[in-house]
Amino acid sequence: MTETYIVVLLWITTLGLFVFYNKFHKHLNKTWDRNMQYSLNGNDGKELSLLRVNGIGFSFYGKYRELLIGDYRTYVTYHVFCFFFIPILPLGCCRVIRENGGYRIFGGERMVWREILCMFLGLIKWPVAVIAFLRLLVLFLK
Repeated sequence: MTETYIVVLLWITTLGLFVFYNKFHKHLNKTWDRNMQYSLNGNDGKELSLLRVNGIGFSFYGKYRELLIGDYRTYVTYHVFCFFFIPILPLGCCRVIRENGGYRIFGGERMVWREILCMFLGLIKWPVAVIAFLRLLVLFLK
């Protein structure tokens, strides 16, 4: 009987994480100031390292504050240190365009704690869902 309660609680937590993450992410994209001015003269990110070896290194993670500049859709992403493809430490934030298999960087943006929280919520929702599914499977196989 206790096992059933644990499985139900895990599924409620999983659904809550997915709903909260989706609403939080949509809210973040709607509430930022859209009156900022950008030019299309960006650098190609030569000063940022995106080197990752066997999942350990630096990468861009997340997609927030989307904005159209001319015909290009830009967004803010976080430059993070990854350990086995999992972002551990956000190092900076910048506005980018994804083009030709790389990034054109328009410059730094300020880091927002709500976006960092959203990034880590997005990371933990999947392992919780997998654990909830496995617990439900074990419960049915008993």
